[in-house]
Amino acid sequence: MELLNFKFWSGSEDSLHAYLTSIKQMVEAGVTEPPKTANYGQDDDEDERIPRLFSKQGDIGIISIAGPLNNTDSWRNVYLNATGYPEIRAALVHAAQQADVKAIVLDIKSGGGAVSGVTDTAELVAMVDQKVKPVYAFSDGMIASAAYWLGSSARSVDIGKVTEVGSIGVLTVHQDLSKMFADMGVKLTVLRAGEYKALGNSYEPLSEKARAEIQGQLDQMYTMFVQHVADSRGVSYAVADEKMAQGRVFVGQAAVDAGLVDSVTSFDALLSKIQRGIDAEKYSPKYGASFSRGSSMPKAAL
Repeated sequence: MELLNFKFWSGSEDSLHAYLTSIKQMVEAGVTEPPKTANYGQDDDEDERIPRLFSKQGDIGIISIAGPLNNTDSWRNVYLNATGYPEIRAALVHAAQQADVKAIVLDIKSGGGAVSGVTDTAELVAMVDQKVKPVYAFSDGMIASAAYWLGSSARSVDIGKVTEVGSIGVLTVHQDLSKMFADMGVKLTVLRAGEYKALGNSYEPLSEKARAEIQGQLDQMYTMFVQHVADSRGVSYAVADEKMAQGRVFVGQAAVDAGLVDSVTSFDALLSKIQRGIDAEKYSPKYGASFSRGSSMPKAAL
């Protein structure tokens, strides 16, 4: 199933368990089509479809990112209360192309998800912010692991008083099914050409060589994650690793003190602040480029 097409998970164990449980329940229920109540995008006109993650308040486009993150745009994400990276990118492009959207807020309530797809999406967040229109991140719940990877790519990250932040790390789970098959009377023989081919598969015990290979991949991804956080938050790799990362979770003001986020506020307060800035620039161009002129999405991002 496409929803299980990931090997490495940048999220909490709870988020992984919840995601896998939801998929199991969906399969057991025999769900084969979108829920009739799902608003999976809506027609704005005959030529355009509004992404389901996008909404608008005043001059601000809001992209809602909730639940486990995966690398699909399947309608099943609605049923699973999950969000796909392709969906986020589609909403970003849509928001960037709307002349009446002057700023974008990523409203994040997620414990993270699949590693595959997160880097491209984070790069798009940064590109839109730097070249098209400002992108802010907010969370009033959880912004952890891969979800923080995305949020830290915005120009600022603001959170609610009890929001959980961080869990910067990567995990994978190896399933050894060999004993289960042996108990069923099935003997499995793994044949390979190439010393490292299919190491760590589920049909044989995890060898030390396979463990070392997988750990090396995890370490490589962890290094990329921490470096991204360091670059985004303007600190050295050593500081990010020591004070922000290592899988630790910070709550509220502690996340501000650690340098992971910029302030503790409310969603409405943040929107009001951004809207006031937009209004000020409309009437006072001397403070910078006027948002009222609009902007268009670079072709490279389409």
